[in-house]
Amino acid sequence: MPRVARTSPLLNQDGTQAATVYPANQLDGTSVGYALDTGSMTSGTTNYVTLFRITCQNCGGLKVSRTTVGVGRFGNPTGNVPQPGTGITLDAGDARMRSVISYKNHLYAAAQTSRPDGSTPAAARVFNIDLTGNSEFGFYVLGTGVSTFYPAVAVTSNEALLVATEVSGAQVYPRVDVLQDQVDNQGRV
Repeated sequence: MPRVARTSPLLNQDGTQAATVYPANQLDGTSVGYALDTGSMTSGTTNYVTLFRITCQNCGGLKVSRTTVGVGRFGNPTGNVPQPGTGITLDAGDARMRSVISYKNHLYAAAQTSRPDGSTPAAARVFNIDLTGNSEFGFYVLGTGVSTFYPAVAVTSNEALLVATEVSGAQVYPRVDVLQDQVDNQGRV
């Protein structure tokens, strides 16, 4: 029979309950598991994520530690996403993590968010967290007159970072776009 490890509710550094924790898919042989939470968004925006490190202590129980990582302003997308030829809009969702990958001392993650200045339309946000220094350097996937939303990240065997995102706008029919960037030997794109 498989063993089940239990832990108490996960909390962000400020004491709020971690409500949208997304576990990382491990792409390397590390024995540490990771998960991200978008932090407390009681005001609709935040400027940090909570990084959870999860280890198994002799497989008798989980040890969970947390670190707050500053990421700059992001928040729930405002408004719904238009599409051509109809007044029916698409739901851009909220700012929870949609995809998280652990690879070579980095976490690559994606969420949809408001734009850096808080304006509409929605924007995909890619996070790149250096696990050795807990620093983040990420980027937005923006388009003129379109929303980018429901993003996902992947890392290929030749270390290319792939970002797939939904795209739609008043003049652009809904579609999926994929962008690719190379990951350097320090995990930066």
